[in-house]
Amino acid sequence: MQVIFKPEFVILNNAQDAIVRAKALRHIKNVPYLDQANIIALTGRPAGDSVEGASSLLGLPVTKTRLRQEVERLPGLKRQ
Repeated sequence: MQVIFKPEFVILNNAQDAIVRAKALRHIKNVPYLDQANIIALTGRPAGDSVEGASSLLGLPVTKTRLRQEVERLPGLKRQ
């Protein structure tokens, strides 16, 4: 399965941040679909929670720029 990030996901706000990371983790863990329950399961936080809280649970960098860079480094992911 290949996940393609559209440009709107590069501009991360709190809700989009959790969704982008969940999509990246969905790719890695082969989750069949992405809904609020899977976002919570994959990120540990609802889609609207803070970047810092959700990022710290995943052990990802807190800043949005670093987070975007980490997401772009994941295997199999492409930006349109």
